Amino acid sequence: MSVNILSPSLEIDGFFTDKDKRYIEEAKKLGMHNFMLSFVEKESDITDLLNLDKDAKIIAKIESKKGLDFVDNVYSKYRGEVDLMAARGDLYTELDRPDEIIGACKKIIKADSNAIYASRMLESLSNLDEIPRCSELFDVYSGLLMGYKRFLLGDDVCSKKASTNAALNIFRELKEEYIRGK
Repeated sequence: MSVNILSPSLEIDGFFTDKDKRYIEEAKKLGMHNFMLSFVEKESDITDLLNLDKDAKIIAKIESKKGLDFVDNVYSKYRGEVDLMAARGDLYTELDRPDEIIGACKKIIKADSNAIYASRMLESLSNLDEIPRCSELFDVYSGLLMGYKRFLLGDDVCSKKASTNAALNIFRELKEEYIRGK
């Protein structure tokens, strides 16, 4: 769960809790090495995991201004090893001005052409009686225009096969429209 503490004086000691470390060890025993790290903001967030699992495949969720600083100043060292995710929901709330979200998403895809565009994609489809909202269609299409090729649907959409299939069909149609428009 996300907690917004605005004071820059807050410093967290270490990225992983003891429970996180136990999960990582158990995952390694099972041959699982894929990790999605929330609120990546500094290099040690990545190196702490790599020290626990040298075979880790990391998706770094960028969700704050400090995360964008990580993209600007550190990420190039890990390009090809770590994928970025534009976690737009939290990132939107963490920025100083709402209009900064577009530039932030552009920055992330420019740094990592394999980045994931995420946060509540096509959420209206979680209620199968609804059609997707106009704003949601434009939202997905804007991700395509920025260069995103990977999108993350939310849990609510993926909780039902029918809503997942409806979302995938919309992605397919919008991608085809995007390709035709090029």
